[in-house]
Amino acid sequence: MVDEHRGLRRRTVQRILLAQFGLAGFLGAGFWVFSGSRAGYSALIGGLISAIASWVFARFVFAGGQRSSDQFLRRVMLGELLKLGVVVIMFGVALTALDLAFLPLISAFAVTLLTYWVALLFA
Repeated sequence: MVDEHRGLRRRTVQRILLAQFGLAGFLGAGFWVFSGSRAGYSALIGGLISAIASWVFARFVFAGGQRSSDQFLRRVMLGELLKLGVVVIMFGVALTALDLAFLPLISAFAVTLLTYWVALLFA
């Protein structure tokens, strides 16, 4: 029974991550078509920042074997801190090292992040 729920959670997380990575590509392409290559590249980077941070979170939370509910909750909380750190570092690199348009970058990040929460509602 526990293994069934664990498998269901993994599949749900995989679908959410696939949706985030797909949406990052879609937003990048959309911005590119309607606003030019710099906007498209910026939107792609913004979406990927969100998707990669979610992937890091999922890898951290689901690493290892079975855990008690307290251990799992602790892992989720630490995973969120790790995810926040990854986002801060990637935004820092993106904003300082790359020539990006800020509005497409932050817009795609926000939409991709929102996808995570909307997908959880339907999971």
